[in-house]
Amino acid sequence: MPDSPTIPMVPFRSTSGQRIEVVTLNAMRRHSGTGHLARVQRPGFVMLLMYTAGQGVHVIDYEEYPVSPGSLVAMTPGRTQQFRLTDDLQGTALVIARDFVLPAELSGLRSILSKLDWHPHSNLSVGAQSDFLATCDAIVADSERFAGHDLLEPLLRERLYAWLVLMHIDWSGLQTLAAGPSRAQTDMLTAFRDLIEDHFLDRWTIADYARKLGFAERTITRACLAIEGRSAKQMIDARLLLEVRRWLANSDETIETIAYRLRFGDASNLVQFFRRLDGGVPSAFRSTWRIGKSTG
Repeated sequence: MPDSPTIPMVPFRSTSGQRIEVVTLNAMRRHSGTGHLARVQRPGFVMLLMYTAGQGVHVIDYEEYPVSPGSLVAMTPGRTQQFRLTDDLQGTALVIARDFVLPAELSGLRSILSKLDWHPHSNLSVGAQSDFLATCDAIVADSERFAGHDLLEPLLRERLYAWLVLMHIDWSGLQTLAAGPSRAQTDMLTAFRDLIEDHFLDRWTIADYARKLGFAERTITRACLAIEGRSAKQMIDARLLLEVRRWLANSDETIETIAYRLRFGDASNLVQFFRRLDGGVPSAFRSTWRIGKSTG
């Protein structure tokens, strides 16, 4: 697989010494500057940002998501983002080192964490907004009150876990919890997504993935529709489209060269694929999403 064009990775940096901390959007502006935030970047950490005032746009993997009070953006390592900040846009974020969640807890939290991974943008209910801000307040208070204590990090981790459970309940709806996806479906879809990452350039068919996973094609399709809200084929196409967008936005390669690197055969096949999924043409996308483009 050809290496994707380099997108700057932003490492996790803690001002408190903890592997989880609360950062406001104003603090990000002061620390990084609006010019840095406006460029395409790749966080090396988890960021859960809830917007609390104003109107704007947050770009995730080259998709524009309108944001307003109550919008939650979930950035996980591997995604790219770009801020479209307006003067009145405000927000509060939990910034978390990628290894903060204990491996022993991952299996129990997998279905909740995968929800954040599959849905990078959500509009929270009023209750869920209160839960998020209360969790942020508790983490700030605990960090100040118990600074230096050996049990501070476990306490902060439990605060995060409790919020994740609250989010799971809010997203699912108390009356529909029993009808949610099964653990088997969640685990299978996680494995499917991992295989897509490894083989999307190989142009595997659904049958190829099914054979590798040991499930029937219809079983995979049902899980995709139930959890992801789109078909298995749509998930595969979406990953390939993301790779095309990355090359267009972040490299100077010609369309013909990108088509060769990504195994389209020729430029016309790439253009046809891009037009079908994106609705536009590669050249127009490239002119809009160039690295270093000023977005104000």
